[in-house]
Amino acid sequence: MVIITSNNTDKSANLIIDWLIKYNINFLRLNSNDKLKLSFINGETYIEHSQCSFTINEIKGVFNRGSWFYFNDPSKHGYFKNEYRHLIEYVIFSLNKKPNVFLNNSNINKLIVSNLAKDCGLNLPEQNIVETKRDLEKLLSQNLKVCTKSISGINTVLYRKHFKSLYTLKLKNDILNRINFNNFYPSLIQQYVDKLFEVRSFVLNDRVFSMAIFSQKHINSSDDYRKGYNNVRTCAIKLPEDIESKIITLLTKLNLKSGSIDLIYSKDKKFYFLEVNPSGQFNFLSKACNYNIENQIVKLFLN
Repeated sequence: MVIITSNNTDKSANLIIDWLIKYNINFLRLNSNDKLKLSFINGETYIEHSQCSFTINEIKGVFNRGSWFYFNDPSKHGYFKNEYRHLIEYVIFSLNKKPNVFLNNSNINKLIVSNLAKDCGLNLPEQNIVETKRDLEKLLSQNLKVCTKSISGINTVLYRKHFKSLYTLKLKNDILNRINFNNFYPSLIQQYVDKLFEVRSFVLNDRVFSMAIFSQKHINSSDDYRKGYNNVRTCAIKLPEDIESKIITLLTKLNLKSGSIDLIYSKDKKFYFLEVNPSGQFNFLSKACNYNIENQIVKLFLN
């Protein structure tokens, strides 16, 4: 049996299920409101669901997409709650040893990832954490092109009862005139590297599937391809072996078996690492480049 955890509308999960059906693999899809219960019988650990009950040994793989395993804790006392939490941690540990995608998608700290990426030998744009207008002025006085982006990687924010999308923002020369205060919240200010194209890669164990995104061809998408992706030309690309090797090393350091990587290829012909998303979308890359990643994932469960 393969466990699929996702919300009801996730396209990636739907495509994975299509391939599971093709290969005649039993599966159980868990949504965010599904509750599970642990039972321990004759030395076996059982997971009980409203539809069925199965042992951990019967699980052949896990595809975790935007959801998680929600176990119903029957205890009320604080001591037993702590005991049950440790049981759940052991179950997740056991599942993580099986073929899986996105299972270990714990929060990734962009600043820590940048530090580790440097240790792996990847090129990165220079970046600083700035919280005063004076320090920002010093950076701009060096005639550097800079941009700002979210430190946490969050893409949306609730502002005045509306959800706003957060993109990479290139800072214009008049930014100082528009700031009417001396201090502001600590912000990530990053060197803006003039690029020929962007790269989106999906890593599955030791394989790297990459796509070039020619976002510079359009004004709307030149700073961030997500602003106008539907109008941007893309194609499959093979990264240099040393870049792929460094990316795989980085994910190993982060204890990730899969994840999406963003890079740019600069006008001075260098690849610059930007960030890693442990549960980033891959179906648009798979479809555009005919990689059929969903099939590759299911083959992990077959093997």
